[in-house]
Amino acid sequence: MTFKTLLIPIFNQPNKSENIDELIIKGDEYSTVCPSTNPIVSPIEKLTIVIDEVTGFIIPSVFDYLLTRHKEGKDNSSFEARALRLYFDFVSMMPELKWDVGSSLPYERPIYQFSKFIEKQYESGVIAGTTAKNYFSCVVRFYTHHLKFNYPFQGGVPVEYTETIIKKYDNDLTSHITGLEIKVLSADCKPNIGSSKRTELIPFNDKEKKLFFSTLVDNGSEELLLICLLAYNSGMRADEIADFRVDMISRYSGQDEFILRLGPVSGHRTKKNSEMPVEVNGRIIALLLRYNKSKRYLNRLKKTKPDRANVFLDKNGKPYTQKMISTLFNEFMRDYIKTIDPDFYHKFHDLRVSFGVIIMKTCIDAGWKRSESLAYTKKQMRHQKVETTQLYLEYWESSIAIKKQALANEEVLEDVYQMLENT
Repeated sequence: MTFKTLLIPIFNQPNKSENIDELIIKGDEYSTVCPSTNPIVSPIEKLTIVIDEVTGFIIPSVFDYLLTRHKEGKDNSSFEARALRLYFDFVSMMPELKWDVGSSLPYERPIYQFSKFIEKQYESGVIAGTTAKNYFSCVVRFYTHHLKFNYPFQGGVPVEYTETIIKKYDNDLTSHITGLEIKVLSADCKPNIGSSKRTELIPFNDKEKKLFFSTLVDNGSEELLLICLLAYNSGMRADEIADFRVDMISRYSGQDEFILRLGPVSGHRTKKNSEMPVEVNGRIIALLLRYNKSKRYLNRLKKTKPDRANVFLDKNGKPYTQKMISTLFNEFMRDYIKTIDPDFYHKFHDLRVSFGVIIMKTCIDAGWKRSESLAYTKKQMRHQKVETTQLYLEYWESSIAIKKQALANEEVLEDVYQMLENT
């Protein structure tokens, strides 16, 4: 048995009289085997659920949990559904396990064995540490929900908790008497994943890059496409792209590689006023200059006529902001990418991460020394500390899966470039 997540654009909540066990997915619609004559009320927008991939039946226990979470104002059903889909896939692969059968022996419980499984997934580089911990927390909440409503688990408890009491005080002289007590429950079998706050690197792999950019060409705005290409080819952050000015690329004259001078030297805002130049593929600069001469851009520009025009302006002629870029990216992911692959998960910042790991890989493949690779990548990424760049070196040295990445940046985006250049 295998499972998958499915986004329901509009989910009409079934009446209590309807049997949730009989809800079945048919294509992108859902219906009941024996539909009720009672009216259906309170539709929910964008609810992600878990279904049996073969039969199309909704998993009742997961559906009930996600529906309750939604009613409580927790609208992260997409992430929670992915976590529970992984959990049910794991349980289905272990014939001796059932999600609703506990045990008096901790190591026999499904969630205990899942904890060890997800720990190994993290250690092998298949899943990021923060994601692994959050997935496990979702499964724990799933069990907490069913325990709260007295689900009839067989064989013993499904999970045990340790209760921690935290006392909070204010500056009042009597707060040691009246201080607030907060009780925190944590599962005893949580995976052993360090609490390091180091950034997890999650670059786009080749399959993800092709899916993302090809879908962006077909469905995204011209501005968002160019913004994402720029981030992927330069490592620029969203706020740096928002403040990017036309005069910073006006000296481009067709060279294959173009040196972008970012930061205060160009009157440009960067993180911690970094001024290190970045070497960028000339094709993206040519596309930006062509866009800035287009009727679409000029119609926006004439609405404000600034002294130094930004490369990206909205339809009202106002410069894009960091928040606007992040919002557009997230909306595109939700409306187009997630409908194709619900498990696809990336932030805008991961385009910058992808640029960094490609630079590091290029250095390593060229036979450079570790110190040389670090120094060059640090310069291109404009990192303040070499410890940050060290993450990119460790990424390539430790991740077997990513080391198999074979296609170069140009090969992955060739179709996108040709399509844009020929229009």
